[in-house]
Amino acid sequence: MKISLVKTTAPKVKPDQNNLGFGRFFTDHMFIMDYTEGKGWHDARIVPYGPL
Repeated sequence: MKISLVKTTAPKVKPDQNNLGFGRFFTDHMFIMDYTEGKGWHDARIVPYGPL
């Protein structure tokens, strides 16, 4: 399966690894994949973080 990649144009500053916490820092990108009946899962892609 091919997964396309669109990189962000505004990357965030990398957080301090000694001060991480759940729900405090978010990634620059997210994985999206479509599903349709009969075709199944398709069009996998990694895109800049945004609303679903």
